[in-house]
Amino acid sequence: ELLPVLKPVVEKVSSIINEHIEGHDVKEISLVGGTCCLTGIEEIIQKQTGIYTHKPQNPMFVTPLGIALSCTKEIIE
Repeated sequence: ELLPVLKPVVEKVSSIINEHIEGHDVKEISLVGGTCCLTGIEEIIQKQTGIYTHKPQNPMFVTPLGIALSCTKEIIE
């Protein structure tokens, strides 16, 4: 399991998130991308930010599927 080794990096990412959302009314954080496949990453970020954090079932496919849907929509219209 890589997460224990990467936990300090994820905590640093959480602190960067906190800096960028300061002053904004953020209700939830959605994690996407391949790195989010690490089991437990959402719990670390939620604990560090205090904001509900979730990820989709296959987070590594969110961006490519979004691009594909965007291209399909342009072709259809």
